[in-house]
Amino acid sequence: MKLRDILFEALSDMANIQPIYHYTTSQAARKIIDSNTLLGGGQGDSWDDKKLKSSKHKTYVSFTRDRNLNLTKQNYGIGAGNIDPDLDDNELSVDVIFVINRDKLRTRYKLEPFSYDSMVGHYNYNDEEDYDDEDEDEDGESFERVGYTGKDKEKEERVLIDKITPLRPYVMDIIYNGPDKILKKKIKEYLGKPSYVGKPRVNFEKFTNWVFPSNDEVKSAYVNSKGYFNSFKEFLTEIKDARVVKIDGFADDYIDGRTQANTQRKLFNRFPDKKQEILSIYDKLSKNEKVPAPIVIVFESGERTIVSGNIVMDIAFQLNIEPKILLVKSPFDYDDVD
Repeated sequence: MKLRDILFEALSDMANIQPIYHYTTSQAARKIIDSNTLLGGGQGDSWDDKKLKSSKHKTYVSFTRDRNLNLTKQNYGIGAGNIDPDLDDNELSVDVIFVINRDKLRTRYKLEPFSYDSMVGHYNYNDEEDYDDEDEDEDGESFERVGYTGKDKEKEERVLIDKITPLRPYVMDIIYNGPDKILKKKIKEYLGKPSYVGKPRVNFEKFTNWVFPSNDEVKSAYVNSKGYFNSFKEFLTEIKDARVVKIDGFADDYIDGRTQANTQRKLFNRFPDKKQEILSIYDKLSKNEKVPAPIVIVFESGERTIVSGNIVMDIAFQLNIEPKILLVKSPFDYDDVD
């Protein structure tokens, strides 16, 4: 199984980051920051979008790869989920851009390139000029479809989900040059230290001997998985397909159930009956001997929880080693499990 490295340890690595952008209004930006959440929108698109219509939430969070999006011609990549629907169009101004770390977002959410040509009933267009085509809605009232040309370079990416939360781990920057001083203060407080700086870079080659858990460890992890899977057979299938992901200290903060003991004494106090096991793990990590990768469950909604390897992760971080975990998909939403 090929292992992936995280590409955003320091500012010097910025050239390796592929940002995507979420355009929105200042009104919506305040809601996004206050809730630390991007809400999905696009419910009205499901009539014309087969994939969206068959998705669980029938909503999506939209991004674009275009830093210089021409807002006079297109609106893909513009956030609508957090916008107040009672506001008139003339009250809205798309003046805020959330810069998102695409690589980091993909470790938790499935990003899909999107083109309106892929929709079942796609828009009409020609190669020469834009035009508006009138149609009727369900109530018989006319509305306009905005055409676009083949020259328009559509660069939209979507996450078919109802919300992305917590959002802060993926935000590299927020671009706003408007006059709202309160919003500027919110942005400054929200960003704090940019997340892509992360913690001090560690020596990735310090420990290289992560291995697949034993049968007994897999069975124990399943027991700890409670109702996260329909059966042990389903769990085995998912763990065989699990991705191996390297976890830094920032990402570790968003795994439920982590002990995060940062000293040996704290581990001894937390697990008094496992002192020999703890000392053995210290020894193995120090000598680059085989250590089973921790197992973390990721739910449909994106939340993560650890079911095996808590002690291993703590000791790895204490030794300045970024652990590699098995990220196992659960078919359930986090809110649906006991």
